[in-house]
Amino acid sequence: MINYFCLISCLLLCSASCGALETTDHSLGRIDSIQQPIKVKKLNPFIKDFRWNPKGSKGVQIWFGADKLYYLHSVHCLYMFPVIYTDNEAIMYWDAKMDCRYDAKFQDSFEGLTAPKVGDAFAKYTLIETNVISVEYYFPKWVSAYIESESTEDYTYFPDTFYYQMD
Repeated sequence: MINYFCLISCLLLCSASCGALETTDHSLGRIDSIQQPIKVKKLNPFIKDFRWNPKGSKGVQIWFGADKLYYLHSVHCLYMFPVIYTDNEAIMYWDAKMDCRYDAKFQDSFEGLTAPKVGDAFAKYTLIETNVISVEYYFPKWVSAYIESESTEDYTYFPDTFYYQMD
């Protein structure tokens, strides 16, 4: 008889505690069933905690933000370009927003080629590996002329590949 009483008591206690768990509301929301799908926001593979560099870290550095690409021309010159993301690509649009102590010549003509205009699609960044981006420039002749005029052996502008490095 005592075993029967213990069994009934345990069943009632378990039943009451299970019922309490099902109706408990939490400040973060209520889960009715573990069958509900969990929604996970897809992370943008371009946005990282650190910078993207050209090979050997000789040249410009870039960072991707939610709607801007930050182009570090040098420690004294930062350009901000609008960017639109698709799956594994980011399209950068030309703009004149800068924080620069000198003239980086981004508005200049080189070899008779005029600089891109504000709003022009300028470059497509394609994620080819989790830590490698290839770049296709939509103004390749102007980019080549700029590189020829402004780049040195130790510092490259408008590289065609960037690598994610945390150093």
